[in-house]
Amino acid sequence: MLPPHVQALLAGLRFPSLGVPRGVRVLAAHVALRLEELDAGASNLSIGVELADDSQPFPRYQHSVHDPRHTVASRSRSASTVTWFDANGTSWAIGATLGSPNIAELVQLVVDRPGWAAGNHLTLLVSGTGRRAFDGAFGAAPELVVYYLPPTSHTLVMSRIVEPSSVAEEVRSTSSATASIAGDRVGASEQLHLGSSTVYMPSLLPPQYANETLLVGLRFGQIRVPPGAVVLEAYLTLHLQHGQG
Repeated sequence: MLPPHVQALLAGLRFPSLGVPRGVRVLAAHVALRLEELDAGASNLSIGVELADDSQPFPRYQHSVHDPRHTVASRSRSASTVTWFDANGTSWAIGATLGSPNIAELVQLVVDRPGWAAGNHLTLLVSGTGRRAFDGAFGAAPELVVYYLPPTSHTLVMSRIVEPSSVAEEVRSTSSATASIAGDRVGASEQLHLGSSTVYMPSLLPPQYANETLLVGLRFGQIRVPPGAVVLEAYLTLHLQHGQG
């Protein structure tokens, strides 16, 4: 990436038509570079991103280092950067593909911008020391790979109890395994209602069950939630028939 006589360089890599929608969550991102030459020295690079909604092309080189149009440093570079350190370039083979560290946070900065849209262009601004040469030929040029969580719509699913067999209530005795509740020896529990239209809460139990524990089962059917879906919120709604102070 650096000629032998140059100690530091700022390079710009502009990636076109990046099909990442605005505002999505970027899970991971990497730059893939194919090595063209070997160098024994260490390379220490700092990767930033241009803070632009749609990065503009670099002007054609006019053989003048004083031409301000060719100053990559004039572009707005992010304060956040990612370090890419390679201790020994000879540990790789020519033609090998090198993957950068994760730069998801840099890509996130751009796709979160109000003016970003899928298909816009993104530029990485790389500075540092050391020398690495990468292939820029068609089909082997640097590649930006982005993994993101696709945008999804929130779906509301409702299920109402309509079958009598979907409601069951029983009192669980707190005294012994063979308690006598309402004159019946029922073991550890007694079923109060099956298919009742009234669901008792503990404070509304009939007097003979006032000191016992109520267990209520509510069976909801046809809940159209696919396997593996992320449940954001869920509520149980009850219509209050009568209350108690």
